[in-house]
Amino acid sequence: MPASRAHAAPVALLLVALLAPRPLLGDDLFAQLGDAARDGRLEAEARLREGSVPVMAGYSVTVKGAPATRLGVAVREGKLESLRYVAPDDTFLLVGRGLRPDVVLTRIETDPSGTITALDFHGRGLGRLVVGLFRPLVRRKVRQMKLHTELAELFRGNVVVAASKPAPASAPTAPQAEATPPVAAEAPEAGPDAAAPPAPPQPGFLDLVDEVRLLELRLSAFPGKPLSFGETLALETGGGGEEDPIEVRLDEAFFRPGRDGADPEWAAKGRLEGTLGAGSVALDDGKVAFRSAALLGGRFAAEKKGDAPLSTSLRAGRFDLSLARSDLRLPGGIDVAVEDGSRFGVSSLVLEPTGAYRGRIDFRLLGGTGEIRHEGERLSLSGATISSGGLDVRDGRATGPLSLDFDYHLVHPFVVKYPGDSQPPKAVPLDFRGPFSARLQLTDAGAGGGGSVTGEYSLKIPWKPVEEAAIEALKAQWTQDVKVVRKVDFTIEPRSFGPCGPQCFGASFAFTAEKKRGERSLFRQLCEPEGKAELVVDPAARSFVLKNLEVKPRCKGALGWFVNLVAPLLTKTYSDMTLFQLPPDLPFSIETVRSGNDFVRIDGEVAWKGTAAGVAVAPLD
Repeated sequence: MPASRAHAAPVALLLVALLAPRPLLGDDLFAQLGDAARDGRLEAEARLREGSVPVMAGYSVTVKGAPATRLGVAVREGKLESLRYVAPDDTFLLVGRGLRPDVVLTRIETDPSGTITALDFHGRGLGRLVVGLFRPLVRRKVRQMKLHTELAELFRGNVVVAASKPAPASAPTAPQAEATPPVAAEAPEAGPDAAAPPAPPQPGFLDLVDEVRLLELRLSAFPGKPLSFGETLALETGGGGEEDPIEVRLDEAFFRPGRDGADPEWAAKGRLEGTLGAGSVALDDGKVAFRSAALLGGRFAAEKKGDAPLSTSLRAGRFDLSLARSDLRLPGGIDVAVEDGSRFGVSSLVLEPTGAYRGRIDFRLLGGTGEIRHEGERLSLSGATISSGGLDVRDGRATGPLSLDFDYHLVHPFVVKYPGDSQPPKAVPLDFRGPFSARLQLTDAGAGGGGSVTGEYSLKIPWKPVEEAAIEALKAQWTQDVKVVRKVDFTIEPRSFGPCGPQCFGASFAFTAEKKRGERSLFRQLCEPEGKAELVVDPAARSFVLKNLEVKPRCKGALGWFVNLVAPLLTKTYSDMTLFQLPPDLPFSIETVRSGNDFVRIDGEVAWKGTAAGVAVAPLD
């Protein structure tokens, strides 16, 4: 499978399904159609070749010349309803051994059981008089000839059931001589389980068929019948209830039986329309499952010659899939595990035998889990709704709008620089979770590099869960010398740390200084400072930070030196603190940051530009 088609998503779901790249044998196709057919009609012209095959004791069907015979078959509720076979005069004969007269057959008709109900025949040469005199007896003998009722065989032009040759009886064992010559005694004896040589293939009526051309084939399928196209596509036929069954109409087709061990050859052009049941499509890295599908205005062509792979093309006015849980890759470097209820459709679909394709796709995907990825970075997501009203897709490249709404999960290392010099900075992972939405525009984005994905996004950070983790990280204890007092213990216990307005961020603390001698406290000072800072965007770092922190000490009865220490120490520690930063290689910018009482909202732009093939991860891979 070409790489550009193996990873072209999400349209790969359709393309791999309909362009089955693995070889598909003609026998497989006709057998499956025969088993799935419910109602329909077949008209075919079978060109025969000279030859003879046994059909019953003492009689063979013999073909003279290369006649063009006609076959008409009607199917009802999956069973043969009627069969009519017509041959030119003096070309299709029932030939008997010995004194049995040759019978020329020109028309045969059967009932659903395959029993001959009507026929036109006459004798040949001197046998014409014998057949005329004993016509009832000859008719009875001809009606003993068995005809195929299996639809798969009739589709291939295999009309008459050839007589099976009984297996040869085992030869009697020769009596053992009393004295065995020395040389013979040394020869190995064949064991009782020695494998017998394979029997030569029995001749069949298909040996007399040179080519079958289907003049008309119209079929509707039973619901729930399996159809398998190699290892690539497995599905069930749809229909039932108020749904239309899948219908196949062949405008032209031919079938040539294989000779001397070669595969059969066939080609077909026709129309396909109706509903399909559940199935799955094999991709290089897994399977995509669907619950049902509907095809409107489908026109197809397929050809299988020799050892060459199956060549197919398709045009469809509309093709819709109702997906089951599947793993998909979508434009913009988005992987998502879609859930039941997801919808995918394509209109004006064109698939060429070369693998080229184009169409306009629309979809609404409900994703349980997934991620956005870009050059090694990952942004986890869940509960996603991904949709597009119309992406123009051509050979794995897409242009058009794409909307995303999901719950993201991002871990950011929150770095705290503690007061004093005794503790090094500490990085604490903070879990950011919340809603994310994006409105994107794809421009020639696809496999092989190039193209772009642009647009706007917005994400909201519910702050309470973050605050709980941040407060634990902001707790601090240290010891330092102050004025003439050595080894004073300081403790910071955060009480709140969160947004206080559109561009405001506030914090409150319990700040304690204590001098002990042994277990006895010499003095203890307490302040409850409050601080407010501005939320400022750092575009280059794609982060937002706390700037211009103002601290009110809020101390009661504290010593002057302690009061004067509070504000500068907290300002130095908590100013220019990075609260949030996007992973460095995700293609998002931060334009504005706004906060409410319990959330922080970030708005920015998406700007992804593909580079050369193999360098960057392409959005449609």
